[in-house]
Amino acid sequence: MQKGDIEKLLAKYKAGTCTEEERSLLETWYLYYEDDQISELSDSERADDLRKIRTSLLFVKQKGKQKSYIPRIVAAAAILVIALAGTLFFMKNEPAPSVVVKTSSDNQDIDPGSNKAKLTLADGSVISLDDAHEGTLAKQTGIAVTKTTDGQLVYAVLEDAQDLSELPVSYNKIETPMGGQYRIDLPDGTKVWLNAASSLRYPTSFSGADRQVELTGEAYFEVAHNKEMPFKVTSREQTVEVLGTHFNISSYWDDQEVKTTLVEGSVRVANNKVKTVLKPGEQAVLSKDNQFITVSEANTETAIAWKNGYFHFNRNNIQDIMKELARWYDIEVVYEGEIPADEFVGKIRRSVTLLQSLKMLKLSNIHFRIEGRKIIITG
Repeated sequence: MQKGDIEKLLAKYKAGTCTEEERSLLETWYLYYEDDQISELSDSERADDLRKIRTSLLFVKQKGKQKSYIPRIVAAAAILVIALAGTLFFMKNEPAPSVVVKTSSDNQDIDPGSNKAKLTLADGSVISLDDAHEGTLAKQTGIAVTKTTDGQLVYAVLEDAQDLSELPVSYNKIETPMGGQYRIDLPDGTKVWLNAASSLRYPTSFSGADRQVELTGEAYFEVAHNKEMPFKVTSREQTVEVLGTHFNISSYWDDQEVKTTLVEGSVRVANNKVKTVLKPGEQAVLSKDNQFITVSEANTETAIAWKNGYFHFNRNNIQDIMKELARWYDIEVVYEGEIPADEFVGKIRRSVTLLQSLKMLKLSNIHFRIEGRKIIITG
């Protein structure tokens, strides 16, 4: 793409005569930069950028609309997406006006979430994990509870511990707040990543016929294999049973559905009415009324993006997006007027600030203002 081609493309964009592909190409390029950086690029840099972005976009038909196309990031764009804050594509046929952002202070911003959680021991004592120093936090029923240097919680059997199966079962609970996340290694070697506003209740040691834990919110599990003792996760009205596998469960109280996504191995998802077995790459969705479970092919990358440090939206509406942002940035979201029905596709790093993440809406018709830790969406 030469200098003249770029100028023609910009002129077409301003005139509103761009094709869907041309418009998405320019908007994606624009989102990679701050407003004042584009003017500093040389002609060759602009042309090179646009060539890279053009090769990274895939256009597919949007369901129900014969002439509407959805731009999506594919593997060729991975370096660009990882290196930058991220980009979100707005699904709309006509050019969208700029977003209106109003804040109570010019420098107002909110940092992203971090490793924060509290641990409640069997005796009722509470430990703030974000304040606690690394090292052993507690010893209970033959188990040492340790915080590692990288902020993880690890349960390990003490060398001089007696047979744990003969000891009474006691339970601990780890809870992440809004704006928090945490990883815990359970006594059997199972690794659990807790997303924001989530909790896990579990025994300090596993004995008996199975290994049972209770989840609220969202977590990713890498279950240690033990064919003699199945691992069971209870969340809302369902139970997921595995022998050893990797899977994600999203069961927030304010979501209409419970979603279980299988990455590796095999799991059985059941409630008191129905049950089903998942294969890798499938997702089970428990209906709001708990009457049935629907199984479909899953986008596992989207399902576990949070665990890998990303928001990954795949045809999500503004309510879905703001719900995730609210949990991670510990903010309140309020809607005034009609809620926009447009959908979005794209990735954003969870390590960026709130204002940086909101830049993804800059080319959409979503208007909002910020008041302290409250985001008001005005449609």
